[in-house]
Amino acid sequence: MTHNVFLVICATLIGVPFIVSCIKGNPIIGFTAGLVAFFAMGFAAGHGASMLEVHIIGFAICGLGVAWSLHGD
Repeated sequence: MTHNVFLVICATLIGVPFIVSCIKGNPIIGFTAGLVAFFAMGFAAGHGASMLEVHIIGFAICGLGVAWSLHGD
């Protein structure tokens, strides 16, 4: 996987929860989920995780952020 593809996937993982949260009315949740996913992915990559493991971590955190946004009031 090239560096550009990795950056596109990271940007998507950060952007999707933010967009969903903005639509639902609470962009702080999406921003927080995206930021946490970004730092968690960087932490995992810095400690030798494979690219698949890094993306699984990102998708899991962003999925939780989207679920929190959709079920929040």
